[in-house]
Amino acid sequence: MRYLISGGQGFLGSFLATNLINKGHFVKTIGKSKDNDFVVDLSKKSIKMESNFDYIIHTASVVHNELHNQSFNLTYIMTDVQITENFLKSISEISFKKFIFLSSVSVYGLNSGILIDTNQPTYPLSGYGLSKLINEKIIDKSLNNEKLLILRLPLVNGPNAKGNIKKAREALIHGKMILFKNNTAVKSILEISDLFYFIEKYSHELNGIHHLKSYDIEFNKFVSSLSHKKPILIPFWAIKLGVKISLMFKLKKLHQIILKTTRSLTFKNTAEWN
Repeated sequence: MRYLISGGQGFLGSFLATNLINKGHFVKTIGKSKDNDFVVDLSKKSIKMESNFDYIIHTASVVHNELHNQSFNLTYIMTDVQITENFLKSISEISFKKFIFLSSVSVYGLNSGILIDTNQPTYPLSGYGLSKLINEKIIDKSLNNEKLLILRLPLVNGPNAKGNIKKAREALIHGKMILFKNNTAVKSILEISDLFYFIEKYSHELNGIHHLKSYDIEFNKFVSSLSHKKPILIPFWAIKLGVKISLMFKLKKLHQIILKTTRSLTFKNTAEWN
């Protein structure tokens, strides 16, 4: 099969490209890094693609930016949207069987919930989630539904994982990871190897919006598995104290961290596979 991957040097794009090539597929990547096959900063311009592909995978976006992930920064939102618009312009004159957009469960803006499905109303609470939702709508209007598959992904784990997983691993290694003892909050996790397996084997069978996950796991167990070093455990009653302090002194970031780490948030796996 012939694949075109945007953001080909990012965490998701590079893993997918490498493994698809290893399986004998023809793969081309596009992005601003010089290591891509097509070098272009999609936030600024498009290019004219001339080769046809079977599958197009859109991973390029603004990622691992604190302002974008925790607030609404218009510059980053517009940059994210521009990347998608220029990518769509770049492929507008070529043919393909399937366009796969890797979106995020952040479009829901939730801190808690159990087995949430894709009918859940969207109310993003960050620029990252909002830009993903806007991009979903832009792509949906531009492409035939039969050719479009949107995957709203939870936290993605794998070799050289970035973002919060990287921060947690580094905190563990340096003995700075603090967890609440007896915290039974459960989270949905997607292993990047399962994302690759699904895309190669099953993505041709589906269209529309879907969730994809590997498993649900207690937050404490997952974080502890990231390194052989043990986290620092504090009493669970400290949660109430932490919430009171964060509200009293308007420490929004601390309040969000406590909510995210102590409440269960899982998603229904609507993409049937394995």
